[in-house]
Amino acid sequence: MNLNTLNPQQYEAVTSSDKSLLLLAGAGSGKTRVITLRIAYLIREHQVPPSHIVGLTFTNKAAAEMKERVQQITGTHLPGLFLGTFHSYALRKLRRYIHLLGFNRHFVVYDETDVRGLLRRICREDFPGKKVSPAQTASRISLCKNSMISIRKAFEQYPGEIFPRIYHEYTQTMKQMNALDFDDLLIRFNEILVRFPEVRQEIQAHLSHILVDEFQDTNDLQLFLLKKLFHPQSSICVVGDDDQSIYAWRGAQVRHILEFQRYFKDTRTIRLEQNYRSTSTILQAAHGIISKNRLRTPKKLWTAKGRGKGITVFPACDEEDEVQFVTGEINALINSDNISPDRIAVLYRSNNQSRHFEAALRKKRVPYRVLGGKELFDRAEVKDILTYLKVFLNPHDDNSLLRVINVPQRFIGKKTVEKLRHTASQQKKSVFQVICQLESLFEDDFSPAIISSLGRFQKLIEKYRKLFTASPPSSEVFSSFLNELGYYEYLTKMYGKKDNNAEVEKRYENILALRKLYEDFLKSQVSPRLSDFITSLAIDNLLDKKKEKKDPGQPAVTLLTIHSAKGLEFDIVFLVGFEEGLLPHKNALEKQSIAEERRLSYVAFTRAGKKLYLTYAKSRKRYGKNRKTEVSSFFSDIPDECMQSLQEENDEEPLSLTEAWKKLESRLSK
Repeated sequence: MNLNTLNPQQYEAVTSSDKSLLLLAGAGSGKTRVITLRIAYLIREHQVPPSHIVGLTFTNKAAAEMKERVQQITGTHLPGLFLGTFHSYALRKLRRYIHLLGFNRHFVVYDETDVRGLLRRICREDFPGKKVSPAQTASRISLCKNSMISIRKAFEQYPGEIFPRIYHEYTQTMKQMNALDFDDLLIRFNEILVRFPEVRQEIQAHLSHILVDEFQDTNDLQLFLLKKLFHPQSSICVVGDDDQSIYAWRGAQVRHILEFQRYFKDTRTIRLEQNYRSTSTILQAAHGIISKNRLRTPKKLWTAKGRGKGITVFPACDEEDEVQFVTGEINALINSDNISPDRIAVLYRSNNQSRHFEAALRKKRVPYRVLGGKELFDRAEVKDILTYLKVFLNPHDDNSLLRVINVPQRFIGKKTVEKLRHTASQQKKSVFQVICQLESLFEDDFSPAIISSLGRFQKLIEKYRKLFTASPPSSEVFSSFLNELGYYEYLTKMYGKKDNNAEVEKRYENILALRKLYEDFLKSQVSPRLSDFITSLAIDNLLDKKKEKKDPGQPAVTLLTIHSAKGLEFDIVFLVGFEEGLLPHKNALEKQSIAEERRLSYVAFTRAGKKLYLTYAKSRKRYGKNRKTEVSSFFSDIPDECMQSLQEENDEEPLSLTEAWKKLESRLSK
């Protein structure tokens, strides 16, 4: 394998034989290439069996790309090599060992919608009259789990609050239904590693090299898992950049990378500081902001690309003025400078900033795409069919069963559902078990029509439970189920209009997209199982949420939040709303989380390769009222020489940043 194209630091990172290696990889420094080459180097040059290597990433897409590149370099199929997310790795082990915790191996994984639905039910039934937000409670439970705050600790930390009681009830209910949420994958795997040393030793015996990408994004659960997997005969190599740690709100801990040597002794640190993406002007501006953070590892990116163009700053009168400037510049870049639209991005701190830019770009007929649109798996019709699949896998999952018990309509009303729930609770059975005993239990309570309807529902579940869980399942079973369910007819009744069934067709196409995913899954697996299909969709949906509203095949300007932009790069970036209250965000100002806001700015700046624009509005509408705003306090940290694009061509002497700023504002106010 050819390593001649690597710079000296990259070469060291790929070939190092240190047991504990920390690669501090700045933005645009080629870290993915380095970690991919290191895996290939271990296999080809050190003859490490692929099955003894575990590479952990934060998206399945990144893992798939890395695996493909390793296979190309080594020229082999690499059976047994694991490259995937923390959660995918945990899932693989749980399928084998979770019975030790009293779960069935065919557990289901709840996505965000399922979790909120269950919490809504728990709050309604067990805590009536209490005002509780299912979404906020779900986020709070997730944060507790990722911070390793047990139910017992939650009772201690939140005395007198209702939250710990909901947390406890939720955990109990999930176990009863043989279900795990996204965070439980790591929680339960860690529990097995702690409680069953023989299992931990069995896993460690086949694990000689652990590699972790984006280490700065790890939470406490993930670090705990790494420490349990690591053993004296293994090595660990992590790649990350503390300056790009921007996910504290979901539990990521920047101290993990700052204090890496505390957790793994005798660590060697290699800094990858050569940037292959941006001009030195952009890097200098980014460094001006990030260098003010007190707790960070000292490093300064450099590039061989030269200074490039200076940063353009536009102080708009209001948000409309800001939108017109940005979209006007984009239009000129595309039509006059022949810049491809897909090399241009508009970055913002909050999602609600995008709508004005969308409207203006549509008006100018500039193609665009918005990252973070509604997911296929979040659509009601897809959720319906996925929920049926979950019921086929586990009919005792009351939460899923009750979602579809009247879809399509079976005339099963709220009173019937409440009676079924009450009986199930009293007899400590699942709702499905109660339905199976319906005639003996409710012969005098329900009408013959309802008993008949529930009986048909029971037979449907039992029939397709056998067909979908058969080994191997038929590729025709999905279509057969849709036809027998009558789902197209249901959509027609719900959304059809006279002489226009466009909405029905659109929704049914989403169902067919799900069917295609299922058929592709059957073809790609040696021993396909429904449980693996459902779980893979849940993990992909949660980790790879970067879908587009526009046709991804058409070159288009990208609109996205700074959080969504991490890992992406563009030639030209417009960072809009660069003002106090937005960046840094007002919530961060209240919580003294300024360090992460600086890291967000750093990430935003370093997405740009050739040209960076900063805009802010001196007046912005908030809560229906126009309010005066000020430029971001971070602006003063940007060196003057980065802004020489403000220089007028007819100026005889170079202007200072302050003078150029005043001149630009003066011109705009006329």
